[in-house]
Amino acid sequence: MARVGGDEFYILLLEPTRIDLDRRLDRLRVLVENGLYVSNLDKPLGLSAGGAIWRPGDDAYQILAAADAEMYAVKTLHKLTNITTFRSASRIQDVA
Repeated sequence: MARVGGDEFYILLLEPTRIDLDRRLDRLRVLVENGLYVSNLDKPLGLSAGGAIWRPGDDAYQILAAADAEMYAVKTLHKLTNITTFRSASRIQDVA
């Protein structure tokens, strides 16, 4: 895990397929949705997550940019629909 800036972090996971990655992201979202609280905050934390699969030969910058773009798409969806948690970020187009 690495802090990118502000409240954004990169997490590198060993997930071989997009389905596996979506499942892992869903589990993270459920953990947050079920009540991840910080004692000195008066409201629960939220999570917008995006992901991308790296393959040998892929440009790391492009992979991070793709994950970042997906995360911002999820954030936008949250704002438009007032949904606090959205599962399976790769299926955004199915709800938009």
